[in-house]
Amino acid sequence: DALASLCRTCLEVLDFQNVVALSLLCRAAAGEIRCPTTLRYRVPHLPPQMTDTAKIVPSVVASAYSWQVASLGDCRSLRLMKWIDNSNESDEEDDGSIRLPFAMPELPSLQLEWYPEGNVLCKNDRFCSLFLKAPDGTHLTFQLAVGGFVRTYCHLFQEDCVWGDSTFCLRPRPPHELSFRVLEHPARFEMHRENGGVRWCLLDFPRKLTWGKAEYLSPPAEFGDSGDVQLLVMVPATKLPSRLLTIDVFVKASLGASLSCSLQVHDLPPVCFHHEVSLDAGFCGKKSCLVPALVESLEIRLAHAICSTSPPDVMPLI
Repeated sequence: DALASLCRTCLEVLDFQNVVALSLLCRAAAGEIRCPTTLRYRVPHLPPQMTDTAKIVPSVVASAYSWQVASLGDCRSLRLMKWIDNSNESDEEDDGSIRLPFAMPELPSLQLEWYPEGNVLCKNDRFCSLFLKAPDGTHLTFQLAVGGFVRTYCHLFQEDCVWGDSTFCLRPRPPHELSFRVLEHPARFEMHRENGGVRWCLLDFPRKLTWGKAEYLSPPAEFGDSGDVQLLVMVPATKLPSRLLTIDVFVKASLGASLSCSLQVHDLPPVCFHHEVSLDAGFCGKKSCLVPALVESLEIRLAHAICSTSPPDVMPLI
């Protein structure tokens, strides 16, 4: 009753979003909910030290799942926690997803899309799916985590797309904890035109190795009759310090495109191949490329070539 009275009073000076934030703080202070010590929100008329690292979105906080949004100690990360079991499914969309909109400094419109039971593309019925949705044109290197399982991605968001993995990790037991962390904004994965081909530079490479296993997808580049192509660099978890490591490098093109090209990773000899892009082989390239771990910028070149060598390594498009 006291909390309801406080909220009614605050409505005269605060919008609903901040009333919810204030109510969470009051409930945490009263011991009614579990609350991490790093929970901070921006609420007008409160002391300056109570600034936020993530805004509350009422549809999230007021949901049956009672999600809390909390910072992880800096302005570029947050944690989403559910302290109630998942027997109530009223938050789920028709596709089985739970959608969690939130905002951060310089990134006003983000959303996590979590499928506790996995989406239709999930390859294991014991796994969950997790994706990030961001505004068109947002170029991020970021981490998504479920509990202690963390994955690192680099992606340029376009046309209302989401990015993550349908087979993210084993479905966790409650209480569930999802987290999101910005590592680079904008992502430091550059593209340059070069003699009719494309040169990509994965900058700050030694620093990136500290982020563990990662998938870096480059911005698209026009590549002749093949249309737009992108580069996918897959970096394994690396035990540092290390002088050398093996990475997988793949080229992604539109479905049905025909690629005749040479791919050169760092100073390794170029690999030439011809490939027809299909659903079963949407990515083509080279696995286990040995590269130096301490090079500041990992450079990868793609050039037009007419050659018939051994088929490239491939991965399915989906």
